[in-house]
Amino acid sequence: MSRIIVSVVVIIAIAAGAFYFLNKPEPTPAERFEAAVQDAGDALSEAAEAAADATTNAVEQATDKAAEMAKQAEKSLNDAAELTSEQLAALQKQAEGLVKSWEEQGALTEEGFNYDKMVKAIEDSTLSDEAKVQLIQILAEIKASPETVAAKIEEFRKLMAQ
Repeated sequence: MSRIIVSVVVIIAIAAGAFYFLNKPEPTPAERFEAAVQDAGDALSEAAEAAADATTNAVEQATDKAAEMAKQAEKSLNDAAELTSEQLAALQKQAEGLVKSWEEQGALTEEGFNYDKMVKAIEDSTLSDEAKVQLIQILAEIKASPETVAAKIEEFRKLMAQ
């Protein structure tokens, strides 16, 4: 008997539910508008959240890329500085050797110098064109004013040491 009561209660519940859903009134235009506004609000919230996430990701990627580029630039500058230091040291050593050989050969002394021999040695050297021009100009000034030879030799040595 209890099964029959349970079955009847279940049938009544199903019938009541069907009756409610079948007789439920259509939503009013105001209710439809309110539901549409609610749906649109939810969609805007989701879109704003997605846009915020995308913006955050883009900023993080840009920051990471900028940091990586800065590290690469720093490495390149350090490499260039090391290379330049090595090149300068090599040029300075070459210049010192050139001046020393001129002094040993007597081409460069405080009393005088052999202009043609020194110009030829500068032109044949591996110094930069700018350094060659400056050094030859100093030699020409010494040749024009022999009384300034001591000061010009010092200027010449400083230039060669750069």
